[in-house]
Amino acid sequence: MVVLLLSVFTKQGVKLFWPVLPWRISLELLGPFDYILMFGASLLFILGMVFKQWQRYFGRVAMLLALVYLVVLVTFHFKAANFAEKYANALALEVEDIHLLPQPISSLSWRVIIETKDNRLHDTMINLFLKEPLKVTESSTRARRIAALYKPMDKAIWRIYNRIGSHRTGEGTMYVEKAWKALSESPFNWETRFVVFKGFTEHNGTSCAEFRDLRREGARKDEKGTYLVCAEGEGFVLYQAAEDGDFAKLDRIY
Repeated sequence: MVVLLLSVFTKQGVKLFWPVLPWRISLELLGPFDYILMFGASLLFILGMVFKQWQRYFGRVAMLLALVYLVVLVTFHFKAANFAEKYANALALEVEDIHLLPQPISSLSWRVIIETKDNRLHDTMINLFLKEPLKVTESSTRARRIAALYKPMDKAIWRIYNRIGSHRTGEGTMYVEKAWKALSESPFNWETRFVVFKGFTEHNGTSCAEFRDLRREGARKDEKGTYLVCAEGEGFVLYQAAEDGDFAKLDRIY
């Protein structure tokens, strides 16, 4: 029950009523792996094993601290939301949705993606309480290099992507629009909600639209963020890049 409850607070969420209802419950307060929760739970678990007569009290303390931590994360969520709304208002954006994505390693780091009605994604990574950007040198560790990607809110770097690309040809535009529509209405819409068109390619002799997931850029296994939507009959076939350099077929989408 605790695992299910905490999963509701992650950005992946939980489909509690699957397969009857496809609803995903996600409060987007926790990253996929939270070090603070892991450290606190591990410490109290060890104390409970050492001092067995107080196990019940350690369990209660663990639940109380988790609750307090989640309340703190709610304030962080509102702070990130306020930041996103100020940016959208400053540029007079026609907002379709605002996505606030908690990041792993630090609960202070958030990724903000604003989806607009003109098929654009405005993307940035911020640290809610950092005053100056972290400096990176040749001897910096990978952890510091990752932490340096998250800028102070007043120094945020925004990247703007056109969801269906900036190509000019009419047929190409229609192809990508249809491919994206099929993808967004498919069972894979949650996993691919932050993809952008990168270009046309061929796979197995078929013309395909290649999409890249913004969240996978720079990751060690970034190939998992590449998708091909290939025309087949009256619909499309969805492929995902594999580690061996090939593409694995996921399913037909319409």
